[in-house]
Amino acid sequence: MLQFSGKHSGHIFHIIFLLGFLFSIHAALPAYITSSFLSEVGSERAVGILYTIGSLLSIVTLLYAPVLLSRFGNYHTMLALSAIEAILLLGLAYFTSFAILATLFAISLPIILLLYFGFDVFIENNSPVNKIGGIRGGYLTVNNLAWLFSPMAVAIILTNGDYWKIYLISAVIMALVALLILGNLKNFKDPAYRRVRFMETFRRIKSHKNLRNIFATNTLLHFFYAWMVIYTPIYLHEHIGLPWSDIGIIFTIMLLPFVLFEFPAGKLADGKWGEKELLNIGIILIAVSTALLSFIAEANVALWALALFITRIGASIVEVMNDTYFFKQINASDADIISFFRNTRPLAYSIAPLIATVVLFVTDYRFLFLTLGAIMLSGLYFSLQLKDTK
Repeated sequence: MLQFSGKHSGHIFHIIFLLGFLFSIHAALPAYITSSFLSEVGSERAVGILYTIGSLLSIVTLLYAPVLLSRFGNYHTMLALSAIEAILLLGLAYFTSFAILATLFAISLPIILLLYFGFDVFIENNSPVNKIGGIRGGYLTVNNLAWLFSPMAVAIILTNGDYWKIYLISAVIMALVALLILGNLKNFKDPAYRRVRFMETFRRIKSHKNLRNIFATNTLLHFFYAWMVIYTPIYLHEHIGLPWSDIGIIFTIMLLPFVLFEFPAGKLADGKWGEKELLNIGIILIAVSTALLSFIAEANVALWALALFITRIGASIVEVMNDTYFFKQINASDADIISFFRNTRPLAYSIAPLIATVVLFVTDYRFLFLTLGAIMLSGLYFSLQLKDTK
């Protein structure tokens, strides 16, 4: 049985990294087909609204995460949420009614965010400050390996529109995660979680310039993810006319930077460079490369793979720098601040579809990418104000 002492332990991280990998497979398999699946049952505009509803629910539940941890502990909370998520996925595989599917999906979004939050607590409670960059980079790399292989797996599994197969496999994997948590993390010793009011935490973050700015850049990154995850599959499949087999190849190549660059970037931030310089480079790269997607009109697999690959080089650098910088500012007892930080994802997922829906009313679908590139460039305003840790 694992013994958690708060000190760096390779065995602890082996278990947590394995759990993170399996959890990411469960999340990655349906991630890029859910918008297409729901749009076939409902409509493209309904999908955007549904993501907004689920994301708003996520914001509320994450705000109460410190309360859950204080009452039940991280171990029991993670175990219960893992089991619930497996049941929700079984429902998505079984039912065909849009109303039921929409409800299950809207509930699943906050559950997934709470589980990500729980993994953050496990890792942060055992991470020495001088090794956070390497640990976070390694953890993100392991998780992103799951995202790398998932698009090709989906392309192989997804035949004749059998979306239910994807959700069934994800449910089985999630059940395995629950069993691994049950068997390995019972002895986790929770830190003394701060239970403070919303406005007190908000004022604390607002008064801390570095936290405020890294929150902003992280919100923008998840804004990018939300926009791309929801609308890129629909655009490539419905508008460009690419089959899922080609999209699977494109997305697999697209996700390679998360495996190739995040760990070395995290180590670099711990060593010779600080997070600020790398963050600026990542933001510029993500903004310019995303904007240029609007000018690719042909169904060329190699061209789309290369173009999307470059966008993710920028995203991978921004992702690991955001996490590294943030977790160097806090510790595991700051559950309230961690919950706010993880709330940047549902906040972005609630805003991005609404803005994209407005954009679609006034311009062509392909100009969604040009608009997104311009929005991402605004991240430099926040990253340039950060005080570097070097």
